[in-house]
Amino acid sequence: MTKIPISGTQLTIGYKKNNPILTNLNFELKPSKLTCLLGENGVGKSTLIQNLCGSLKPFSGEVKLFGKNIVNYSVSEISTKISLVLTDKISADLMTVYELIAIGRIPYTGFFGGLQNADRQIIDSALQLLKIEHLRNCYISELSDGQLQKALIAKALVQNCPIMILDEPTAFLDFTSKFEIMKLLSELSKNQHLSILVSTHDIDLAMKFADDIWILDKKELISDSVDNILKNNELQRIVKNSEVMDFLFGK
Repeated sequence: MTKIPISGTQLTIGYKKNNPILTNLNFELKPSKLTCLLGENGVGKSTLIQNLCGSLKPFSGEVKLFGKNIVNYSVSEISTKISLVLTDKISADLMTVYELIAIGRIPYTGFFGGLQNADRQIIDSALQLLKIEHLRNCYISELSDGQLQKALIAKALVQNCPIMILDEPTAFLDFTSKFEIMKLLSELSKNQHLSILVSTHDIDLAMKFADDIWILDKKELISDSVDNILKNNELQRIVKNSEVMDFLFGK
């Protein structure tokens, strides 16, 4: 039986123990699927992601990584299970795309370790898969936002983890780039057998490309298939304006 990549049981999380942000969360991130995490600004999506990757510990309950409590993993072990794509700005403008992607191999080479032929082959494969071979020698400062996002996904991909978590990867992109990134993530989840969780505000693209949806509000986390989310009108938890719902889904 395949183990669930990430699950949460009775999870209460936050930063100050006497003031939790979210309580009693229960969820499962399914294997080889693209799951989109939706919720209003400030509801706690980034806090949840920090708990899922082990950088924050829950106040109560537990996060399990392939059936084992994540607090029992070392940082280096987690780095071979979960790759992250965050929205933090990169300050290494004089780094090339190839050098950026190569950082994803550090869990295997060590920080000062050199790239072996196998590492270079993995990087080359990621460049080809994301169709950015022509950018390999470009500096980060020369990239568009969409190109940089693809490079960051390639960096996560070469980390060779079964789980990829992305925090608002389409936040600063034009619509065409948003579409390309979400389509790419959907393909990666299926073709590379990755469990991918994407935090996003792009509800229309999430409903088109995701397999499952997590909706986070101030009371609970709802997780279900896209079809069931629509059938049960769960989007009303985060889209309370009926005109917006009509615009998004043509009702």
